[in-house]
Amino acid sequence: MDVLARGAGLAPDAAGRITVLDLAGRRHDHHRALRAELGEDAVTAMAAVAAPVDEFHAHTEPRSWPEVLVSLHAGDGLASDFYREVTVVLGEGVLGEGFLGEGFSAGPAASADFAADRILALVTDEPRLAGRLTLWARRVVGEAMTQAQRLVGDDPALAGLLTGTEAGPDLAAASNLFARLLSQHNRRMAELGMTV
Repeated sequence: MDVLARGAGLAPDAAGRITVLDLAGRRHDHHRALRAELGEDAVTAMAAVAAPVDEFHAHTEPRSWPEVLVSLHAGDGLASDFYREVTVVLGEGVLGEGFLGEGFSAGPAASADFAADRILALVTDEPRLAGRLTLWARRVVGEAMTQAQRLVGDDPALAGLLTGTEAGPDLAAASNLFARLLSQHNRRMAELGMTV
């Protein structure tokens, strides 16, 4: 949330700043709802993934408004796909009431859509920007995949949970999950005229 709030400061106008700050606020609301539902379990779960998340943000801090937009589109599109994959295995209630229902429009999908429209406008006005933003998207998604694979590799129980294999981690199933996420990301980027 704090990275997103800092990114709002890079917006070229008040409308962009307000929208990104609103998206950060929605994330905070969802975070608060999960904490209310899970109590201390939520804090414990977050502590277990703090290092990879911090490392991800350290390597993908946007330095410009176009990078903020691509981070939103690529990162939140990936998160949206991941949440949908997780609900297939764990059920819809795992992410908090309504997150994947009508309320999902306030989640990662909403920020990915917000960013897509603005990225299209930017690369239409300045076609050469598409190449640089494609590289930035690769960096964001590559770092996300690296940290996710690190988590799964370090925690066999998590790998088993994500792949629905209680007997232990199914690394082939985890690899297939990551491949599906990457394929969906590539499709989204192609829709913006940015090949990866």
